[in-house]
Amino acid sequence: LPDYVVMRMTGHAPVTDPTNAGSSGIFDVIARKWDYSLIRRLGLQEVLLPEVRKSGETVGGLTAEASRKTCLPRGIPVSVACGDNQASFLGGVADRRGSLLINIGTGGQISMWVPEFIEAEKAETRCYLDESYLLVGADICGGSSYALLHRFFLHVGQVFFGARGDENLYEAMKQQAAKAPPGTEGLRCEPFFSGSRFDPSRRAVLVGITDSNFTVGHVTRALLEGVSRHFKKLYEDMLQSGVSPRRCLIGSGNGIRKNPLLAEILSTVFNMPIKIPVNPEEAAFGAALLAAVGCGDLDFEEAAHRVKYE
Repeated sequence: LPDYVVMRMTGHAPVTDPTNAGSSGIFDVIARKWDYSLIRRLGLQEVLLPEVRKSGETVGGLTAEASRKTCLPRGIPVSVACGDNQASFLGGVADRRGSLLINIGTGGQISMWVPEFIEAEKAETRCYLDESYLLVGADICGGSSYALLHRFFLHVGQVFFGARGDENLYEAMKQQAAKAPPGTEGLRCEPFFSGSRFDPSRRAVLVGITDSNFTVGHVTRALLEGVSRHFKKLYEDMLQSGVSPRRCLIGSGNGIRKNPLLAEILSTVFNMPIKIPVNPEEAAFGAALLAAVGCGDLDFEEAAHRVKYE
């Protein structure tokens, strides 16, 4: 889709970059070119694949038609599109050697920069925007698990108190969770309501329930702590591949931005300070920075210096 948008904006034949091509499953992320041997074995030799350009490279200028529709100047340079994970890393991480990016949205992922390709058992190695890579640990537990608990509380309100069922209880959940002590007095949650990326059959567990910790606040905090522990485990798995530990956590996504308690818990679980980028749209900001790099206005180090924190 992003490559199609670039084509329509410029009138140029479709092109892609390694970060988007790598998500196809038929791209050699080490050689950074289409894996034609694999493509032929899959019987896809007749498929027309787009040219692979360097990330951020200018494809062409904005056409007159696109200028009218976007209200942007005709001829303004348009760069090749890039992956949203890689763009958010560029737009959120000022120190790529010392930082770990964690994004909590519907799901969640942690991303760590590495200078060269590394094989990691429980992490994906993705092309980054220059000749380096990102180790990415992703899973489906995150904001969706928190939203499920929110729906449960809404259902209780409907059944027992005649509530409409469309109220926003997130602020009340945060307040109650903040009252519960760290560790929630032994209550532990594994928030895998829809399975995990590595085990789709896995299910959520709530253990250690007592007559003193079975409260809204304890359960809510236990879920947040469970999400945090899971992503810490993904980080520890990455370290097993030989990469150096990181010093700082960068938090992005509405799951963190709108829930300072989760940011606090993540910082405690990872034993790192956590920083929140000033720009709330890290991927859009990163894409703009990459375009500036592609136009020669910035290099990657200068782009990183543009990232600021709250």
